[in-house]
Amino acid sequence: MPYNLKHGVCKKIKYRHYEENLKKDIKAMLSAFNSFTEDGFHEMELWQLGKNKDYGFVRSEYCPKAFVDKNKISEELLSEIKRDGHYQKKLLCKVETDETGQPYVAETIHIKNSL
Repeated sequence: MPYNLKHGVCKKIKYRHYEENLKKDIKAMLSAFNSFTEDGFHEMELWQLGKNKDYGFVRSEYCPKAFVDKNKISEELLSEIKRDGHYQKKLLCKVETDETGQPYVAETIHIKNSL
């Protein structure tokens, strides 16, 4: 199921009570269908980096905000960010949820020549 961003908190939607909301969820899943690979990676954009570039956030239409640790951002990508002067890069991300339901990136693959 898709994620929902409300009051700055992004949580995975587990169940919907109303048919209209369920239709919206299904529409979001279908529109994001082509952005997933066979092995569960999802195309997302790196849209924010921490001050020391030790963490960041990625987003997509399907998941509006997910935390990504520095260990998941390759040195090659960080070098490209420094060289290009901007960090809006496309990544293939495998998104998981922690014990509180917050999405985080468990694994990434850098898409070359993005943006």
